[in-house]
Amino acid sequence: MNTFCRIALLAAALLVTHAANAAVTAFRDCPNCPEMVTIPAGTFMMGSNLGLIGETPLHQVTISTAFAVGAVEVTVGEFRRFVQASGYRTDAEKHPDNIDGCYDMEASDDKPGRYWDRPGFKQTDQHPVACISLNDAQAYVKWLGATTGKPYRLPNEAEWEYAARAGTTTSHYWGDDMSQACLYANLADQTKGPDGKSMDGSHACNDGYYFTAPVGTYKANAFGLHDMIGNVWEWTESSYDRTPTGGTGDGASHALRGGSWFYGPPFSRVDFRISDVRGRDKPPFHTLNCIGFRVARTLP
Repeated sequence: MNTFCRIALLAAALLVTHAANAAVTAFRDCPNCPEMVTIPAGTFMMGSNLGLIGETPLHQVTISTAFAVGAVEVTVGEFRRFVQASGYRTDAEKHPDNIDGCYDMEASDDKPGRYWDRPGFKQTDQHPVACISLNDAQAYVKWLGATTGKPYRLPNEAEWEYAARAGTTTSHYWGDDMSQACLYANLADQTKGPDGKSMDGSHACNDGYYFTAPVGTYKANAFGLHDMIGNVWEWTESSYDRTPTGGTGDGASHALRGGSWFYGPPFSRVDFRISDVRGRDKPPFHTLNCIGFRVARTLP
């Protein structure tokens, strides 16, 4: 890294650390609405210089206004209330383009009868909802906005990474010590699955859950956000491209962030981004049982 990059990184680290130390507040817009956390404005260094596929060079980004983001991923219970109130049917249930059900990561195939309430493993209303397409996530935030009268949406990539880093400049918001991963995230690890086996290429620790864990099980980052890494991949409102600016995109592929219960160390970094676990340029109705979402809201 050249001298200019070092100076820029240090300056941005000081600015974002100041933001992370600023007072954050939690609120709900209705008794059953997701808990939201205010994220202060600030500047940070987004991306990395590792040169991996899909990643972007380290560059300074300014979040000019405060916004709010869900303290945890949207849960099965929250999504159930949406479905019951609206009558919505998810893409995995509607079988668009002859795709029958949600893609089961364990089976490496689309499975009939797999959808948000039956992802292929047991969940309670406190687990993060999975088998969610981009269309499904956008339908939920549209309904939540109409219900509350507040401007709910998905976070863009810059907001997501800024919130996930919470003032850190390391590859994970708990630092670079991967032995700490299972204290902060539900990832592919040494926990035994239903067949008694653990996942290949997984973290060398035990987080206690083979599939998804109840939201908020693990330690939060400095902003008070849980599961920004692990549990389920999270949709953003940004189109996937090689040089994300953090804005809303209109491309066929949207960026996913945060890794999931199925993925090991290379995918658990806070700067890692992917367009679709099944490959780039996939339609917005594709679903997998390791993909969910988190809501954001414009303030005030």
